[in-house]
Amino acid sequence: MTLGEKLAKARKENNITQEELADTLGVTRQSISKWESDLAYPETDKLIKMSNLFGCSLDYLLKEKATTQATSFNQDITEKRAVSVEDAKRFLTAQRRTTVPMAIATVLCILSPLCLMLLAGFADVGKYGISMELACGVGLSVMLLMVASAVGIFIFSGKYGKDFAFLQTDEIIVSRELATFVQAQKQAFYNKYLAANLCGSVLCILSMVPLFMGIWLFKNEPLMILVMVCIMLVLVAIAVFAFVSVGIRWAGYHKLLQTGQFTPEQKRKSKLMQTVTSIYWLVITALFLLISFTTERWDLTWLLWAVAGVLYPALVAVLNIKR
Repeated sequence: MTLGEKLAKARKENNITQEELADTLGVTRQSISKWESDLAYPETDKLIKMSNLFGCSLDYLLKEKATTQATSFNQDITEKRAVSVEDAKRFLTAQRRTTVPMAIATVLCILSPLCLMLLAGFADVGKYGISMELACGVGLSVMLLMVASAVGIFIFSGKYGKDFAFLQTDEIIVSRELATFVQAQKQAFYNKYLAANLCGSVLCILSMVPLFMGIWLFKNEPLMILVMVCIMLVLVAIAVFAFVSVGIRWAGYHKLLQTGQFTPEQKRKSKLMQTVTSIYWLVITALFLLISFTTERWDLTWLLWAVAGVLYPALVAVLNIKR
């Protein structure tokens, strides 16, 4: 095949129009047509951009008998997708529908232990006639109900974004029209994003105040300290709501623009990290159960989760350095 035939084949198999390719390369549609008809020859920088875009080597494009690249070339093409402005609008609309429910579900998970903590505290000091058995029974039931509700919300909300799951992992074609639209939407949302993150950060810092006050003012009253810890969790939950309510939409803009943590390179890295993360937490869970049932020291083995949480960012950092 000639260079023009290869370019036309690559473009069509990747579901890219001549207009979209022209926007991506910064040329006119007529130029693309001439290249594909072998009436003109693209400049070197344009050839490099197209080889990266189509996932093939320059040798494949330039050598008429370069057949060794064909198989991997066709496989790579299918991994890239063209996203229109209409697709972006549907994606952003779906995100707006799920942002608040997802934030509420996250808050439910954070607040789920509160009832158990408070009832156990009342039972421990012998107030209101609450026994430890009653406290555990009611507290655990409420906690499981809240967690189950949160999981239900996560699953239900996920259906709105299932058609756009490829934005998380696959490379897409960002046309000039798409980039202009998304950038405008992102700029309009920026002030709200900044304000929510500012409020969330301030609440996270202030959330420690009730704990310190409890230790200082009520050092001989464990129940009051426990109440202060609960207040701290409520403040943290409000902060997390602020973060999640804007963070999901902000990440959506980056997905469409392939910027931030959603660049093609980062997407390739994320596939490995998903596998490593799954294996890591499965191993931690297995170790926790093994050690806990063997030693029957449930009062101490929970520390394994704290250690695992501290080590996980270190593991991620090491993997990023090696790659």
